[in-house]
Amino acid sequence: MITKFFKGLRLGQASDAPEGSPSPGAADAFPGVSPQPAQAEPVNPADFQHQDRFLVDFDASAKGLRLFERFRITQRAGYYICLAFAPTGQLAVSQLSDILRTKKVLINAHDVDAVDPAPVTLRKIMALQGCTLDEANVHLWQGVNEGVYVYRILDRRGVIPLWIELVKADEQPQRLIFSDVVEGIDVVGQVIFGGGAFGYERSVTPVVLDPGLYTIDVRTVQDTPELSSARIKFGLSPGFAV
Repeated sequence: MITKFFKGLRLGQASDAPEGSPSPGAADAFPGVSPQPAQAEPVNPADFQHQDRFLVDFDASAKGLRLFERFRITQRAGYYICLAFAPTGQLAVSQLSDILRTKKVLINAHDVDAVDPAPVTLRKIMALQGCTLDEANVHLWQGVNEGVYVYRILDRRGVIPLWIELVKADEQPQRLIFSDVVEGIDVVGQVIFGGGAFGYERSVTPVVLDPGLYTIDVRTVQDTPELSSARIKFGLSPGFAV
């Protein structure tokens, strides 16, 4: 059920990649991103001070910036790798909200390469299925969860693709969970920054993690100047039961 709802869900207890090595092609596809072998970082348990959640400063507004963090997981659960954004004196709340609430339209998956695909709407589903509005809403979300309908981004402002390598560091050899470029486009809620200030949280990718020690290496792969005035944090937050 979890894997159906979260398309592309990362599983911390399994990996298709060779143990201890980054996924092939990551560096070739994104020049300037230089994956490091998982074994390159020595394991000192005292270094893994984040536990189950963390949120740290990360300037993700320019290409080629890196963040490396160590953390421990105490119980098997679903987590979200996430970004958080807060307004500043140079970027008002309304401006930040407008940038982050990415404009997108729902289309049929088979139209993903079409130049001007017809959007999927509840009215169209009602006409096609001969159903009520409530039934059309159920059909719509079933289609989204099963990949029948997909989102096409109309405005890429505020979309931050990140190359992320997640490694389980307390295994011998260290186990690569995934090494890939991912981008989160949905604002999922609000989060409290330091000093009581609030910000917006965006899920980058869900992942199921087993107890243990992990490292996460993050690199930016594009410039995002519209967010250069925002406060940005990167982190891990508990999300769902498994």
